[in-house]
Amino acid sequence: MKMLRYMIKGIFPIAWFLFLTMLARHICIIDGEIDWLRVMLVYGIPYGIPYMIFYVPRWAGISGGIAVLAVEAIIGALFGVVIAIAAVIKAFIYAIGTPIQALRKRDL
Repeated sequence: MKMLRYMIKGIFPIAWFLFLTMLARHICIIDGEIDWLRVMLVYGIPYGIPYMIFYVPRWAGISGGIAVLAVEAIIGALFGVVIAIAAVIKAFIYAIGTPIQALRKRDL
């Protein structure tokens, strides 16, 4: 049970972030330069989707609704980038700290 919790809280978030990094390497580099908006979208959208508020205004037509959804996706990606950084830092601390605590309890 402890190993499963270690995998879920420590290893899987790090593996997911590394997978996104592998994708971002191909998506976000344009003409040899990093496009930071795309980096923000690649890392922010998966973590920020639960925090996005999807609101389609009734006063606007289709183009206004698409524009509002695009702005909401960018704002959600901004929040998602912050959440992604915090999640990866927390996963690294858990992945490094748990084996150290286990060794300290055994008094080796």
